[in-house]
Amino acid sequence: MENKKEIIKINSIQDYLNAIELYTGKIGYLKGKTLFRGMSHSKHALMPKVYSKKDSKESGMKYCVKESDILDSFMKKSYAFLQNPPRDDDYQKWIAIAQHYGLPTRILDWSESCLVSLFFAVKKLNDKENGVVWAINPSRYKKWFLSNDDICRNDRIVKDDEVLVKLSANRNIHSAFTDKPTGYRYPYFYYPFFIDERMKTQQSVFMVWGNDKMPLDRIENTQIMEYTKDNKTKYSSLQNGDYIWQDGEFLLKLIINKKKKKYIKKQLDLCGINEYSIFPTLDTFGNYLNEQYSFDGFEHL
Repeated sequence: MENKKEIIKINSIQDYLNAIELYTGKIGYLKGKTLFRGMSHSKHALMPKVYSKKDSKESGMKYCVKESDILDSFMKKSYAFLQNPPRDDDYQKWIAIAQHYGLPTRILDWSESCLVSLFFAVKKLNDKENGVVWAINPSRYKKWFLSNDDICRNDRIVKDDEVLVKLSANRNIHSAFTDKPTGYRYPYFYYPFFIDERMKTQQSVFMVWGNDKMPLDRIENTQIMEYTKDNKTKYSSLQNGDYIWQDGEFLLKLIINKKKKKYIKKQLDLCGINEYSIFPTLDTFGNYLNEQYSFDGFEHL
């Protein structure tokens, strides 16, 4: 009988940073420019809003019109609200603006800040579902992408006996506005223009989906690394650099204990990470004060 994995849940910021430090120091999993994404529900898939389903029991899509029609309608009707709207063909800026204002797009937000991402995992104060923070190693993802994306292989050129591949997220972005399969097969990262203070404070990075609408954590030929008791013991005994990488390893999943969300949110507030610091507007400042000084607020946790 196969042993069931014993997942270690995150109960505090200390647990969280210790887990990240373990993977960073022992196997180099998070070395380099690591990106993070926090989610309130650990079972939700890593996929953009535009590809979401109606609910878990239905196979139909949530949105009844094409992605390009949504974006086209937004471009036409948002001009009156934008002081300096982008050119019509500046799709990078348009999709960033659409994502910023909540439209369903093929973009999935990531952050360069592990603490900002932890906030999103505990933002909804409920004890019904565990939260999750995903960490991705972009350099390892790119290595996997080059080996598995059959479309990007067509971009390979040989110069001075060296194989070069010029990658650009514009392929996937352009496909969103045209409904033509001009993108890569799999998602690809790009660093957006910071059109708003919020994007800067969240240290946003975008992952843009290609032709394959599969969630990132369910793509074939990938392996998810989890924070288990067995892995903790195994990695703790490693010397730096001794880890033997497996193909398709680029995602790390950290489960946030549903019963500790309030406590972690209080710890983050002590570190200056809260709704107002991440969404710096007068409205969110009012919400933050309302929560802080209510009987159910931080002082009673």
